Amino acid sequence: SSAGAEATWTRTVAGRHGLTALLSAGGDWLSEPTRANPSWGRLGAMLGDEVRFFGGDIAISVSARLDVAGPFVVVSPRLGATAQLPLGLSVRANVGQASRPPAFGELYVVQGTLLPNGTLRTERALTADVGVQWTHERALLAVTGFGALYEDLISYEYYPPNLARPFNFQAASAAGVEVEGRVTPWRWLEASASYTFLSTQNLKDDPRYYLKALPFRPAHRVYARVAAGPEWLRARAEVLVQSEQFQNRTGTLVLPARAFVNAGVTLTPWKAPRV
Repeated sequence: SSAGAEATWTRTVAGRHGLTALLSAGGDWLSEPTRANPSWGRLGAMLGDEVRFFGGDIAISVSARLDVAGPFVVVSPRLGATAQLPLGLSVRANVGQASRPPAFGELYVVQGTLLPNGTLRTERALTADVGVQWTHERALLAVTGFGALYEDLISYEYYPPNLARPFNFQAASAAGVEVEGRVTPWRWLEASASYTFLSTQNLKDDPRYYLKALPFRPAHRVYARVAAGPEWLRARAEVLVQSEQFQNRTGTLVLPARAFVNAGVTLTPWKAPRV
């Protein structure tokens, strides 16, 4: 079982500081707790400030998050900047250290065909990204490059006939680029699409794994969505295409490329009250 609550507070100070504070608390427990399967509490706190200069054309943001989950305590700081340029252009960049303790389910809970691993260590990463965005009244185009260096990355692996379970990857890297676009030529039609290229490498100095791609991380991912119709009756279609991906660090199992297609309709017959 799991339960928790979260509260967020935001406020603008002196017309240029955008303060944000977050506090969350909760717990995870088993119906029959034992020494090998403990229950624990969770606590999270985040404090951030976005400072704007030159009428908001330049913004500097800084934040730090503290997470406590059972015996694990981690801190994640981040620094970012955004600059508004002429002709609807903007540039943004972020650097930070991300830390994630293993989840309660990853450590102790059998989840369908997924087994736990009680020896998992905290995952840490140094991350950075740089992006350029062009914004128009009816369109948007963005290109972002990103990279990360991981220590003790937590990732699932599958070695049949055993079930899949999470393991720590001592050292790994990920880098790539994402292109995203959106256009709304008329009020009744909206289309968006994105493409992500991701290159991952296992940096453990072992000839069985060295420089091989990480499991369950496809190199190519394409997503497209079209929504059409009046505001009260909106139809949509989505497609997600992923390239093949490994299921373990040795590369002995490969999940073939696949595509998911979704379609749906949203009906809003009344606005007050909105139904």
